Amino acid sequence: MFNNCQKLYENIGKYGCLVLCYIHIAEKVLGKEIDAPRAILNLVQLGYVLYDEKDKTGQKILFVKDAEKVLQHLTGRTFSVLKAQGTTGISTADFVITEYTDLRNAFSPTHYSMDDFKPIADSYIEKYGTITGYRLVKILKVGE
Repeated sequence: MFNNCQKLYENIGKYGCLVLCYIHIAEKVLGKEIDAPRAILNLVQLGYVLYDEKDKTGQKILFVKDAEKVLQHLTGRTFSVLKAQGTTGISTADFVITEYTDLRNAFSPTHYSMDDFKPIADSYIEKYGTITGYRLVKILKVGE
């Protein structure tokens, strides 16, 4: 067990939606469940996810610095992750993560979810916000 573990769990609930989506993708690829808190701690230690629990803006609490390395570390496979503003490329992606923002509130955090995975049930931002982008995830074949 590590110090201040309750704060980590709280922050995973508040700010961890994107990293939880990547963990969900890894679970689908591997066909098995992943211990999310333990995986997140490991990703923070490796520097692939930024974790600063004292950040008042929420921007550096569980910020995914390198999505491709996150997925590679979790699965052992190589991925391409592209940020997209429009729907171009969605049909060729293996996985799509949708980004939501509450444009009425400049201080509202961004929320991420997938069609088959909702990190937060009944998310206010997903319900009342606007789709502002996508993360298009492709599993790369050897040599790509």
